[in-house]
Amino acid sequence: MHGCENICLEILGKRQKIIIGIVYRHPQHNMDEFSQSLSETITKIAKNDYVYYVLGDININLLNAANDSRIQQYIDTLSSLGCYPIINKPTRVVNEAESCIDHIYTNNLSTEIKPYIMLHDISYHYPIYLTVSKARLKRDVKQRYFRDTSNVNIIALDRDLHETLDSLPMQYSEWNVNEKFYFIARSMKSRADTHMPVWKYTRREYKLKLKPWITQGIISSIKHRDYLFRVYKRSKLLTDFETYKQCKTALLMSRI
Repeated sequence: MHGCENICLEILGKRQKIIIGIVYRHPQHNMDEFSQSLSETITKIAKNDYVYYVLGDININLLNAANDSRIQQYIDTLSSLGCYPIINKPTRVVNEAESCIDHIYTNNLSTEIKPYIMLHDISYHYPIYLTVSKARLKRDVKQRYFRDTSNVNIIALDRDLHETLDSLPMQYSEWNVNEKFYFIARSMKSRADTHMPVWKYTRREYKLKLKPWITQGIISSIKHRDYLFRVYKRSKLLTDFETYKQCKTALLMSRI
């Protein structure tokens, strides 16, 4: 989008594609240009069947829509694209002046959406967020399983597979091709499970599988470094700090 600062996150699920956009529009930027740029972006996203959520500090006070035709036209333009603002309460309060300039837009009206405004003094703007209770994306858990081939006896496995093929049931010749394939595939999988069992990764093992460059030696060094850091924090001694620093430097050098 032009005329604003923005960043987008794309989430690809099995049943749904989602885009989450974070936008900041400067108060002095031309509102009509921003409206046109936002409309073009939303149209492009919607054409690709994405569900989208656009959040940010837009600096357009939606509470003034009744008194400002440009703001009402801005809302009408978004609504004509199936894009609806779901924050309608003040998000910035200074003395007695209230404004709704932090917005959330979405085209998702099919799931239960709950927008929130957090009353917090972290900034002059109240933080905004939303929850979508029915938009949970299923994680692909198939990769969390692996077949253990570390102790497989190839000769024994080959013998069992031959026995499976040599001991076909009497009615095998009467089956159609689908039934024959299903029987053979199931029988071979059963033999494979006996000699090469399937195990499930623990959470820690799965993380290490995704990062094979992190060896057990590196993990031990990280733990030792953290231990030395805690020792230094407790003692506040310069010698302990130097020991911790040397360990940290050696660990960093080992990764290069």
